[in-house]
Amino acid sequence: RTHDCLTLLSYVTNDEHATQRVSIRAANGTGTVALLTGVVARDLVDRIALDTEGFRFASLKDYLHPQFLPGAVRYGDVPVLLGLNATSSIQVAGEASIDPVAKQCFEAAEAGTVLQRVSKLNLSWLLEE
Repeated sequence: RTHDCLTLLSYVTNDEHATQRVSIRAANGTGTVALLTGVVARDLVDRIALDTEGFRFASLKDYLHPQFLPGAVRYGDVPVLLGLNATSSIQVAGEASIDPVAKQCFEAAEAGTVLQRVSKLNLSWLLEE
């Protein structure tokens, strides 16, 4: 699924319109896909709005689950994926708090980006300049 998102990003940023800003809205359990897309395409993604729904890779019981990602738990699970996206501004719902590791990544990046926890996503935030 992440590869499909990367293909779409490549298309919209390289077609005749030459899109300069890309924002991602992740819905219905696709938050990890958006985060992985943002990590790989960090130079293309400006903002990400997602609801993690409290998901953690550690909660998966079966390696055949569609959300399974080898090594995800060992290397920090969803909080580290949030932190690895420190070059994009992120609005995240579904989290009780922002993990300190993710906060530290955003502070260390000094990219002028924000990581904000919200109770409900504000989709107009994706369109703000």
